Amino acid sequence: RGAVIGAAGGAVAGAMIGKEQDDREREYRQRTY
Repeated sequence: RGAVIGAAGGAVAGAMIGKEQDDREREYRQRTY
């Protein structure tokens, strides 16, 4: 999901933000499940 947002940004900063969102989602899922 974050990767798509980063790609839409079309910038390296956007990709970094997308990666951070993916990492947060993974952490959230690991804690929830």
